[in-house]
Amino acid sequence: MLTYALFAILLALPVVHAGGWDDFSNNLATDLAPFLSLFGEQITKQYLSESINVVDYFIFAMAPMGILTGVVSAIRVCGTPSLRAFIGRAQEGAGNAEAELYTSTSRDICELYNSGGIARVFGRPKILEVVHDPDHDFSGPENDTVGIYTFQ
Repeated sequence: MLTYALFAILLALPVVHAGGWDDFSNNLATDLAPFLSLFGEQITKQYLSESINVVDYFIFAMAPMGILTGVVSAIRVCGTPSLRAFIGRAQEGAGNAEAELYTSTSRDICELYNSGGIARVFGRPKILEVVHDPDHDFSGPENDTVGIYTFQ
């Protein structure tokens, strides 16, 4: 009786046939993660932060390097605290993710010209804008400005 029950259980088990591509698809994420961490995470984040149209997003979606970074970036931007803790970004503020990933600026992030390039910085800096008027009339009573004015 025990052999019949064991035989019936074995017949009821499903049979699985693995194809040649199964190992490839199973190991794809584990094979890409070290490659991504070595070569592509910062470049992928920079590409994502500079993407401005649908074609850029399509190219980003087609590259296998962007998949893991895209998922992590989406969790950083709009994930719940438990998901952010899962990826190791529980204490990160919204401004950090915005500075690295967004193409726009907001009240927390601004872009400033600094040492020959444009840098994204946190906060609201105090900016003094100066304008020089080359057609300034030096014969008038306001010669002390010498054609230099501010926007205040």
